[in-house]
Amino acid sequence: MLTFHLARLSTATKVIHPDDKFIEFYNKANEKGLHIGCYFYSGATTVEEAREEAEYIVDTIKNNKLVFDMPVYWDVEDDVIKETGKENIREITKAFFTVMDNENIYSGVYTSSNWMTDFYTPEIFSGHSLWIADWRGYCGYQ
Repeated sequence: MLTFHLARLSTATKVIHPDDKFIEFYNKANEKGLHIGCYFYSGATTVEEAREEAEYIVDTIKNNKLVFDMPVYWDVEDDVIKETGKENIREITKAFFTVMDNENIYSGVYTSSNWMTDFYTPEIFSGHSLWIADWRGYCGYQ
């Protein structure tokens, strides 16, 4: 399984920066028959920005005729997002999922154990994938 970085939203400029190697990596992995997913490093601090990021992902998938058999992850861990608070983080995540669900794209969130404990509740992820990062050698989230 390979999950490639698709793009990121600059928290300073609010400009989306695509990964210049994404399509090349996707094509090579696809030629080898590997399972493929991707992730987008989020800088969204509003519902509208979360929707824009999701729409960017959808457009990239459609315009390049990409097919994933692994989830499309939304990487939510930046301090600029954390500063917006628990309720906002939940709302922007729901907005992201709504766009992806409307396009029938299986999606999920990549985040840390601490973020799961501090900002999320499990029901938000119903029907979606969850990728929890924990650098302690075990997953601290129960």
